[in-house]
Amino acid sequence: MTRSHHARGRLAVSAALSLALALGVAGCGSDSTDRTDAGSSGVPSLNRAGLEPSDETTDGAGTTADDATDDTVGVRLGDRADPVPGVVEVDGGLDSLTGPARRGFAGTGSGTTVEQQTSGETRGFQRLCIGEVDIVDSARPLTADEYEQCRRNGLDVMQFQVAADAVVLAIKAQTDVGTDCLSTDQIRAGFRNGSAIDNWSQLGSNLDDVEFRAGGPTVEFAPARFFGRYVLGDPEPINSDFRVGYQDTDSEDQTRKFVTGTTQDDLQANLLRTIEPQYVELRRQVAESQGYYDKAQAEVLESVKQQKRGVADKRSPADRAKDDARVTTAYAARGRMIRKLNARKAALVPVARRFKVADAARDRLDDTLGHVGLFSHGYYTTYENELRPFEIEISDGDDQPNCIFPSPQTILNGQYPLSRQLLLTVSTRSLGRPEVQKFLTYYLKRSQSLADKAGVVPLPDANVAQQVAWLQGKEKAPEFGVVDGRFRQLTEEDAQEATQAHPAAPAENPAR
Repeated sequence: MTRSHHARGRLAVSAALSLALALGVAGCGSDSTDRTDAGSSGVPSLNRAGLEPSDETTDGAGTTADDATDDTVGVRLGDRADPVPGVVEVDGGLDSLTGPARRGFAGTGSGTTVEQQTSGETRGFQRLCIGEVDIVDSARPLTADEYEQCRRNGLDVMQFQVAADAVVLAIKAQTDVGTDCLSTDQIRAGFRNGSAIDNWSQLGSNLDDVEFRAGGPTVEFAPARFFGRYVLGDPEPINSDFRVGYQDTDSEDQTRKFVTGTTQDDLQANLLRTIEPQYVELRRQVAESQGYYDKAQAEVLESVKQQKRGVADKRSPADRAKDDARVTTAYAARGRMIRKLNARKAALVPVARRFKVADAARDRLDDTLGHVGLFSHGYYTTYENELRPFEIEISDGDDQPNCIFPSPQTILNGQYPLSRQLLLTVSTRSLGRPEVQKFLTYYLKRSQSLADKAGVVPLPDANVAQQVAWLQGKEKAPEFGVVDGRFRQLTEEDAQEATQAHPAAPAENPAR
């Protein structure tokens, strides 16, 4: 398997923007904390990576964002109440590490309360840009338009990454469908509602003539919901967004069984290596004994026939004695063959029973050939000896295809197209509040353990230390800009190559 982790062009980009370019569809995150942690704002979660603040989104009362401009996007900071001392306001997406971080922070006795809402990432960024919240919890960076809105309202922002996650598409290990790399178009063609794909060869001329079947958890679970948003393009995915015949399961364990077969089948099929030779040999012995018995039975019939003829022909007593002896010998030989045949048949019965069970298990495992499933990266790494993941094809700057393997590195830096970065966006105004500083410091320093418990990819030590240094003002945080057409926070390496620095704030309302 070719596992190229580095594109030829500049590909160290955020996951959401990579997908927006690669797929042309919207994206969001996956569950890594329980829903009961989140407060309700009455605003449905949108979680669409490419959605701009001015796009039409609906709040809980049925008011669109365009209708609500006077109350939200267009409001200046002075029109909003000052932050409540000792309270940190968090808004954004539902799927994050913030729930467990908030619970842990509550036990530190800091005197600070963290209030979490889940209005959706887009609405969360809108609220951040008018000073209504301190932090936005998202699986995508803010867009250039959202950044501009914050700057127009006199706010500058910083973004911190706490972890990363990804969806992995995998078939059974030790099987093959003709490729290790799929494009996002091929993936969408196979999984979307209305797909007519029933053979891998229909996805490309280089792919094998193998039945195509797809499965994964229902959209109540993170991987399928994440996939539905990123690949299938539905900001609020439902099960019917997936192809007819999609094998939706209630757990990733069941998805793995759909892809690889059951552990019991695997164990039973493995017994064929010892059972099948025994079965074949015993069948040969039974057939051999049957042949000997048939000959012995023929000799019995022939000897009896000659005995009767000798009587009818009135042979001499000596000849008739020979006929009688022949009959006795024939019956004795047949008896020995019957006992041997029955013994071998008796030995064959239990072996044949085990062979039948193991052979059926092998057939069931063979039937999984071509089954492809959706898995979270954390689950895949636990069972990587059983699963064979696909790389995802992207194009670099000169339109050359490049296959990206879902490694922790490519997931953390966003190169792998089906990855998402768990981000915290905070205004520099809120960073001046001690309670926000305390919570973010706690969050960042414990992000690795939180990520491990949630089964997502933790940050390296150096990244955590660097972000804490940004937070504490010991190092200058990177600015936002555009690199290769992508708006994001710039690294030191690409700051010099940015094609567009972040826009200056209006002079009459300088960013803070």
